[in-house]
Amino acid sequence: MIIVQRLFRLFAMLWVGGLINVGYLTTPTLFSSLDLVSAGAVAALLFHTQALVSMVTGTVLLGFAHTLVKRGDRAYQSARRVIFMMLICVLVSYFVLQPFINGFQVFLGQSRTDTAHSDYAMRLGALQLASNAIYLIQSLLGLVLVWRLPVATRSMF
Repeated sequence: MIIVQRLFRLFAMLWVGGLINVGYLTTPTLFSSLDLVSAGAVAALLFHTQALVSMVTGTVLLGFAHTLVKRGDRAYQSARRVIFMMLICVLVSYFVLQPFINGFQVFLGQSRTDTAHSDYAMRLGALQLASNAIYLIQSLLGLVLVWRLPVATRSMF
């Protein structure tokens, strides 16, 4: 059971660390050092990869937490709920909002009129704001997950 707990910790920390790295370190750096189009393209790839990693890691963590709870370690019951909420954030953002965002970006990119102040640009901005809010919620849930991990009761070595 110690191995499963350690793997749970490792996966949780890698997942949350990746969320923080991509969303709050790498992406702002891209937008401050590259032109808007290039930074947006690279950021989109990073968020796509992060979403895939989140789905896999979250599923693995749910399996670990379920195993630990079934073996009598009730401390992981709340972790299951947090992981489930984090996965919902990923799924809503990736499968609901992102297709609309991509569609608006393609439409605005192909439009031959001034779209900067159009209704479509405002809708795109609202969708991106919603996506950012969901990412923030997911990140905060991840911090809660890592913070509330059970403290080791035995020596680490």
